[in-house]
Amino acid sequence: MATDTHHTSSATASYVAPDGAYSPVANADVAQQDALPRNTPESRRGLEWYDLTYKVATEHKGVRRRATKFKTILHGISGRVMPGEMVAIMGSSGAGKSTLLNALSGRLTTGKLSGRVHFNGQRRVPSRFKKQAAYVEQDDLMYAQLSVRETIQYAATLRLPSKDYSAADKYAKVNHVLDALRLTGVSDTYIGDAMIRGVSGGERKRTAIGVELVTDPEFMFLDEATSGLDSNSAYHVCEVVKEVARQRNMGALMTIHQPNAKIFNLFDKVILLSKGQLVYYGPVDQALGYFASLGHHCGQYENPADFYLDLMTIDNATEQMSQETNARVDHLISSFQQFVDGHPDIYDNTTQHKSLAEVIDPAKEALLETASNGHTESETAAQPHGYDTRPSTATQSRASIAITEKSTSGWALPWVHELYVLIGRCWKAQLRNKFFIIAMVAQYVILMLLMGFTFFQIDTTQSSIQSRIACTSARLDHPENDFAAHML
Repeated sequence: MATDTHHTSSATASYVAPDGAYSPVANADVAQQDALPRNTPESRRGLEWYDLTYKVATEHKGVRRRATKFKTILHGISGRVMPGEMVAIMGSSGAGKSTLLNALSGRLTTGKLSGRVHFNGQRRVPSRFKKQAAYVEQDDLMYAQLSVRETIQYAATLRLPSKDYSAADKYAKVNHVLDALRLTGVSDTYIGDAMIRGVSGGERKRTAIGVELVTDPEFMFLDEATSGLDSNSAYHVCEVVKEVARQRNMGALMTIHQPNAKIFNLFDKVILLSKGQLVYYGPVDQALGYFASLGHHCGQYENPADFYLDLMTIDNATEQMSQETNARVDHLISSFQQFVDGHPDIYDNTTQHKSLAEVIDPAKEALLETASNGHTESETAAQPHGYDTRPSTATQSRASIAITEKSTSGWALPWVHELYVLIGRCWKAQLRNKFFIIAMVAQYVILMLLMGFTFFQIDTTQSSIQSRIACTSARLDHPENDFAAHML
């Protein structure tokens, strides 16, 4: 990708170049969103986070193992993902990508997290937010013996409330998801594993996305969604995520490692991290101009994603290289901070910046969850007139699924029904596992023969009592040997 080589000015906090350079409101869509009046329903939508700092204890002392030293993983990270946007988090290993993703999704269980996270204009409650947002793991954990349709169907059965969705509704929703993720052609193919032939890596990843998408999430997190995929499969995964996010007006935030230029240009915004700090946050198409303003020019045929990663990576091969790369990264971090100071609306110009000293600890989270369980009267009264945080109904199309108002509290199914579904799923998967069935039958046959020949025709005298006691013990420990015991 060609670079604007005429941007040769030095780093400055207020730099705005005429052609392709960085500007927080240059993009028309972003400008329209950021220009909304304060505290309107539209201006308060999406996922917002301000001054997130995360520390983990590195040293404990005393009988109660109180933490005395901490290591800071994230340093004052702020940002925003609007509905319909697909945003990437990039950085070298150890930059804090997964930590930021887990902090925003409410998955951090240890350490000390401070700052504010808002979703749709309200403070995020982790227990409720987990039901509103989907999280696609890096490792796809699915039954290899189930088909793509069955995998998504079981997810719909277990996670969609029966009081809101009939069996026909759940089946129709599964069909919509299969169509949206372009999985209709392989809907009856097994997931597969090393022993069973199944779908491809890209189709497997899209199935994992479908398992989460069928629950009608309002936001989606993806951890290394393209890991282990070839460039073509990775592109299709990202393309489908963006298409679904746009059609459903749903934000998507994913960590991604070294995408090619075609994939990188699919993202609306990119968050570049190094040493747990922001190096860049903003539209993808303006990143080259921003770095050019700092004196770093991307080669004409160089992948911009590789160029950014090279700039942010610390090289510890030699002492000199370590000092040079650390100085470069520190300069990038300080330059972006200066830019933020000169453009306070870069993250959000609709939220009043209050004190960020509040620490999110387990005790406060428990109190907040108790107070915010469901839509209470106090919560409703605190909302602006006519503002509803629940998802609205989207137009059904190839990549859209009807978003219905759903409860965020309670269980989707009674535990008896849930147990029945889980037993049925496990039984179906085991019956299709031919290797498992053959191994179990062979095990019982071999044990039967061993037990039979060991205690075959033992005497009825006093000296055989010990043998009969051993036989009885074996029958109690292994009931499958009863048939062999009858041979005695």
